[in-house]
Amino acid sequence: MRAILTRSTINRPPHLRGVWSVNRAAFTTLICLAPPLGVTLLDKGLPLIIIASMSVVIIVGWQLVFSLLRQRRIGWDGIGTGILFALIVGDAIPLWQVALAITFGIV
Repeated sequence: MRAILTRSTINRPPHLRGVWSVNRAAFTTLICLAPPLGVTLLDKGLPLIIIASMSVVIIVGWQLVFSLLRQRRIGWDGIGTGILFALIVGDAIPLWQVALAITFGIV
């Protein structure tokens, strides 16, 4: 039993197969988020742009801090998370609540 457990060490996430990497999956998610983001931008306008840009900047900032501490590269997944957050929350949310929610959600 012990030999089976030592041979089954997984170096990559088990749900990605073949040529897929974490960054490629995150980039594909960004491409898929483009149509809903465009429609919501036409509907809500400037408040969504401010919330989306603020959430993406905060997420990339936290990713930068942790990548420097861990000495790893930054991936594309934070941008998708910021866009999803901006699409889910309302446009009347105060910006300090956006910053606090993103910080608690990422860290």
